[in-house]
Amino acid sequence: MEKKILILITIVLPLGILTVFSFKDFLIKDSPIENKTPESKIVTKGNFILEYTYKGENIWEYSVTGQLPNPCYQASTDVIVAESYPEQVFVTVTVAPPEDDVMCAQVISEYEYSGEFSASKEATVALQVK
Repeated sequence: MEKKILILITIVLPLGILTVFSFKDFLIKDSPIENKTPESKIVTKGNFILEYTYKGENIWEYSVTGQLPNPCYQASTDVIVAESYPEQVFVTVTVAPPEDDVMCAQVISEYEYSGEFSASKEATVALQVK
């Protein structure tokens, strides 16, 4: 009797495990995962980088990073959305040098700016540095 149980365990158990692994694709269904993370796009112009992402419902988020020659330089960022279809979006970074009589440490200064604008998903985005 013990031999029959031992034979049954050594034959049936491996066959059962093999069957489960063979049909695991039918037993366990993976639900497809949609990539809900929008892809960012990057544009480089001179010492500045524009990264922008469409978030949905005509909302875009963007960030501009770059380097200024020294801390006395000033920079500002403006966004203009041209009324066309698809919209043309211009992210403009304007760099202003310091006055001639200003003494300034000669060390590179980092510039960062983030914001959002409203335009359709088909809009084209460009970076301008002045």
